[in-house]
Amino acid sequence: GKLMQSLQDCVYTFPERLSAYPMFLTPAQVGIIAIIEDVPVVQPPKRVLVWPEANRFISWGHWDQNLRICSVDTGKVLSAIETMHDDDISCGSMTKNGKVFATGGSSGVLKVWRRERERAEKNKESEGVLSQDGSKLQLASILVGHHDIITCLEVSQEFSIIVTGSADQTAIVWDMNRLCYVRTLGRHRGTIHSVAISPTRGDIFTSDQYSPTSPSIMSANPRDYSENAGSNVTLYLWSINGDLLGQTPCADKVASVLFTAGMEGVVKNIIITGHESGVIRLWSAWDLQPIRSIQTHKSPVTALAINNDHTQLYSSDQK
Repeated sequence: GKLMQSLQDCVYTFPERLSAYPMFLTPAQVGIIAIIEDVPVVQPPKRVLVWPEANRFISWGHWDQNLRICSVDTGKVLSAIETMHDDDISCGSMTKNGKVFATGGSSGVLKVWRRERERAEKNKESEGVLSQDGSKLQLASILVGHHDIITCLEVSQEFSIIVTGSADQTAIVWDMNRLCYVRTLGRHRGTIHSVAISPTRGDIFTSDQYSPTSPSIMSANPRDYSENAGSNVTLYLWSINGDLLGQTPCADKVASVLFTAGMEGVVKNIIITGHESGVIRLWSAWDLQPIRSIQTHKSPVTALAINNDHTQLYSSDQK
């Protein structure tokens, strides 16, 4: 009885009941929404929070191309990490246990960092990349597979994989433990702009945009789910083994995406995508069948998150 009661109000149980209300305005653009002690915390683009404490963040896009570890409360730079990147960092992702951090670069290089505890290191002079708990971010591997900028990536602690998407029209699955190439996902037809990994099944979502002339083709009606022959955006759903489970054209570019994490076999999980037009779309996590669309934002939906008991969906836009 308690389980059924707790499922009554979940985002994936009755998606048709989702209704929007504004929460707060932020002075800067939102890149990520993190749920910390069941409260949404927003951060600008080009940042990831250092888990599990979430009291620091790693940022990139600086003039010296280095990574910086800063305090969430004060913004003060606590340490800098020389990346030895011969390119610019374009994206980053960290596991929820904080042990693996991955960055993608403009030259198509994937770098994997591991957080290792310092043992007998007491010398304060050597604290270049030390964090408050005495652990250190160490470069574990440089992985080459793409031949153009890595546009998006995600790490999965649950399935020990990293998925990268690139402007070279490929999405690659990497083994996070052995730090090696696993497979390339199917054939995409344009630059890949978003990837996501299901925390419950290991399925992988990708979206690409084929753009021979214009950067974006906007649908006159964002709720139009008819077969968009002229659409230049395609969504794909893959199994962890690389099998194509679903594919659908879409009216406009995906700016953010997440899988819900309900208990498999008990609930039907969904994929939620935020789009450049401001629309939020919900899809079946089994086969990418459309469920509904929500039009509340007027500008690109840059970040999505779900609270701990799966009853609330948070979204943010560019303006």
